[in-house]
Parts: sequence; C-alpha cells; structure tokens
Amino acid sequence: MSKPSGRQMEIEWPDLGITVTANLRDDMAPGVCDVVWNALPIESIHEHGMISGKVIYCATPIRSTLREWMVDRGPGDIYYFNVGQMLIMVHGYTNETLRVNKFAEVIPEDMDKLDQAGEKVWISNYLTHEALRVIFRRKN
Repeated sequence: MSKPSGRQMEIEWPDLGITVTANLRDDMAPGVCDVVWNALPIESIHEHGMISGKVIYCATPIRSTLREWMVDRGPGDIYYFNVGQMLIMVHGYTNETLRVNKFAEVIPEDMDKLDQAGEKVWISNYLTHEALRVIFRRKN
C-alpha cells in the first residue's frame, strides 16, 4: 500500500467522535504533500457524493494548480482536487472516473472508522441536513 514518508495527518469528525490517521505520500506527490501540510490545520464541512459512490469531500483554503500523482480513486485514498480546491476521501466503492492528485492514504487499521464516518456524512447530507465538521491536522 503506502510507503510512509514519516509525515502523518489526522482527520477528525468531532461531532462523531471519529479520528483516522493518514500517511502522506511524499514519494509520489512531494509538492502536493507540502502544499497541504503547510495549510494544516484545515477545518471545513464534509459533504458526500450523490451519485459517484462512497466519496466525501470538503472545501479548503488551498490554492494550488500542482498536478503530480494523477491516479484512479480507491478506498482510503485522499486527493487534492485543484479545480475545486477540495480534499477528497474515498471510503468504499466509487464510479468516479476523473483522476485527481493523490497525496495520502488512510492507514489500513483505520479503514472501518473511515467508512463509518463516510456513512454518517451521507446521512447528515441527505437525511438530517446537519453540517458535519471535519478537521485535518498534522499528527507529527
């Protein structure tokens, strides 16, 4: 899976009591990793994709046009989408075909927690209409 660079970030949903850890992939996307790392902490509202599958995303203050590691989306992957200045996380199957800047991966032991958070974001977006905060921050 991932070749950890040593840099990790935490993604926390404070209202859900869920936190996951992700390894930054400096080996594949050093520029994007630096841009995101230097912007941390980031607090936003998570949204869930409507027809693209198990995808959650949030707006960020990051402004970068860097394109480095353009790959297909996969569970546990975290991307920076420079057109919309968004951080995107995949918590399961997605039919989205647009390639985006992958820069981090959720650690395998936190995948169940990521999926739980993603399911709760979906419920908050489409059933309860309550905003769910997400915080991205440096872990080390």
